[in-house]
Amino acid sequence: MDGQQLALIAVLAVALIVVGLLGRHKGEETRSARMMKKYRVMTRETFDAIPDGELTDAVVSRVLGKAAESRCPEPVQVLAALEHGSAVVYSLWVVCREMASGSFSALMHSRSREMAELAGESFAAIGAPACEAAWKTLLSAGEADVPAAEQAFRQAVQTEYPLTLCEAYIRDHAEEFIDEPADDRESDSTGLPDDAGDR
Repeated sequence: MDGQQLALIAVLAVALIVVGLLGRHKGEETRSARMMKKYRVMTRETFDAIPDGELTDAVVSRVLGKAAESRCPEPVQVLAALEHGSAVVYSLWVVCREMASGSFSALMHSRSREMAELAGESFAAIGAPACEAAWKTLLSAGEADVPAAEQAFRQAVQTEYPLTLCEAYIRDHAEEFIDEPADDRESDSTGLPDDAGDR
């Protein structure tokens, strides 16, 4: 086998890897888009049907779906109009996801830094005191102390599993994640029950 044939095999191997990665990425986009569409408006029926293990992703998809619908590129602006529970779950999801795939420094140099302060309170809200303490220590650490503080936070996450705790928090605060049907919103705006006009 000459050098030209080896080069051709190498190119084909790289092409197959790239196609595989693109296909996988396309599948992720499809799942993400499907979840945003499914959970953008969360009825009680939809909420009750969410299987364990998908609750946190469903709540995050609701936030992202509402941001896409309003053509608002910043989910943080959408969170301001939603109940507090959405901010709790979304901030933890962002911080945990960013820290799992990168470093504290990378997180603080990205748009995700907007969620950093809120995440400290959110860890407390879901009942993750070790994560709360470690995260607040990390936020206030001097440059020389960041590596040790970052490691302590990662250890706290491995101990408390905050994204799993989010599931119980979501179930316990269900009303904060359920959108009222349009008919209910209209009747609520008058302050009268639906049958008030019949009297």
